[in-house]
Amino acid sequence: AAQVAVDAAKAELAVARAKAEGAAVLEVAKPVPKLSEEDVLAEARTAAEASKLELEVAKLRAEVQEMESVRSQERRAARAQRLIGGDRAISVGAVDLQTRLKE
Repeated sequence: AAQVAVDAAKAELAVARAKAEGAAVLEVAKPVPKLSEEDVLAEARTAAEASKLELEVAKLRAEVQEMESVRSQERRAARAQRLIGGDRAISVGAVDLQTRLKE
């Protein structure tokens, strides 16, 4: 379930990047003629939308990083449990632990 959420967040991130890059390309490609008030407002709206998308991208990156960190910690904890013998209350000796690590 966590992997599905990570994949979905990555897909959303890719879409947001594409939109932000598309807006940036449009801004750079425009010639610099005298702009009407409507043109200035449209460009300001485009810049505002690009800023919103960049903020959303940053939030999604942070969320994905957090999910990956949690998932990594869960995998390490599960592996540690397997190495020490699961939920059994028996202590594992050094030789047994080395053997399990090799496996």
